[in-house]
Amino acid sequence: MTVKERVAAVVAAVKGSHPMRTYDRYTSVRGNVLAGGIAYFAFFSLFPALAVGLSILGTLLRGRDELIERIVEGVNSYVPGLLHPGSASGVDQPGIYVQDWLSSDVLGVVASVGVVTLLVSGLGWMDALRQSVRAVFGDEDAGGNIVVVKIYDLGVLIVIGLGVVVSVLSVVASVAATDFLLAQVDLDHSAVSYVLLRGLGIVVPLVVDTAMFVAVFRLMPGADVPLRDLLSGAVVGGVGLGILKQVGTLVASRSAENPFLKAAAGIVVILILMNLIGRLVLFAAAWAAEHAEDRGTLHPHAAAEDGAEAEPERVFAGAHRTPRPRRGLLADPVTYAGALFLGALGTGAALAARKATGARVLLRRRR
Repeated sequence: MTVKERVAAVVAAVKGSHPMRTYDRYTSVRGNVLAGGIAYFAFFSLFPALAVGLSILGTLLRGRDELIERIVEGVNSYVPGLLHPGSASGVDQPGIYVQDWLSSDVLGVVASVGVVTLLVSGLGWMDALRQSVRAVFGDEDAGGNIVVVKIYDLGVLIVIGLGVVVSVLSVVASVAATDFLLAQVDLDHSAVSYVLLRGLGIVVPLVVDTAMFVAVFRLMPGADVPLRDLLSGAVVGGVGLGILKQVGTLVASRSAENPFLKAAAGIVVILILMNLIGRLVLFAAAWAAEHAEDRGTLHPHAAAEDGAEAEPERVFAGAHRTPRPRRGLLADPVTYAGALFLGALGTGAALAARKATGARVLLRRRR
C-alpha cells in the first residue's frame, strides 16, 4: 500500500467515525443557526423563570439565609454571575441580589407577571427546541393540533425546569449530608472532605443533567428511538453541560474583575453560554441519532405520500427521502398523559405560590 493510499484510508476512517458522522449530521441541518434560535428564546425565558423561582424561594425559605445562599450558588452554575445572595447596598457589582428581591412587597405581583411571561417566552423556546431536535433526528415537523402541541411543549418545559431544580437541590442536600457525616468523624476540614464535596458537586449534577437530556430526547425527536440509543447522546450532553457550566463560572468571575467588562459581563456570558448549550443539545441529539441509525433503530416520522415507506438509506434531515405516515403526539398516550399531568402540576404550583405570597403581604399590611 502506497503512502497516498494509506493517507486516503486514514481520511476515510476518520470520516466514517462516529464523531465525524455526528458532526456531518449536525452541520447538514445547520445546527449553529438552529442553536442561535434556541438561545434567543431561552434568554428571554430566563428572567421570568428567575422571577417565579425567586418568588417561590422567598415564600418558602424567608429567613433561612444559609440555605438560600447554597441554592443561589447552585443556580449560578447554570447562569454564572447573575445572582448574588446578599444585598446590593454598598456593592458595585451588577446582577440580581436575592435579599433585595425577597424583601420586596410586590413579590406576588412579580410572580404572577413572571408566570404569564414565562408561558409565552417558554413555549416559544420549546417550539424552537422541538423543531431543531426533530430536524436532527430527520423528522419533518408538520405541526398538528396547536392546543395539543402547546400542552406537550408546556410539559417538556416543566420537565426541564424540574430538572434544574432537582439538580440544584440534590447538590445542596448531598453536600449538607456529607458535611454532617464528616463532622461526626472529625473530617469536616480535611482533604477527604474537600475531595468528597468537590466530587459530589460534579457527579450529582452530571447524573441529573444526563437524565434531563434523556427526557428531552425522549419527548422531542418525533422518532422511535430506544432509550438505550438515546443514553449515549445524553451522556455526551451531560458531560458537555458540566464542562460548560464550569467554564462559564470561571469566565464570569474573571470578567467581573475587569472594569471594562464588569457592567455587561453577566449578560454577555449568559448569552454566549446559552448559544453553546443550544449547540451542545443538537450535537448530543445528532450523536444519539447516529448511534440509533448504526443499530437500525432510527425511524423518523414524516408526512405520507401515497403510503410509501421510507428509504432504507441514511436519513439526514433535509436529505431526500420518501416520507411515511406521521403518527402524531396522540400516538403515545403515556407521553401525552405525562405532559398533561406535568402541565397541571406546574400551573397548580405557580398558583399556590402566588396565593401564599399574597396572603403573606396581606398579613403584613394588617399588622
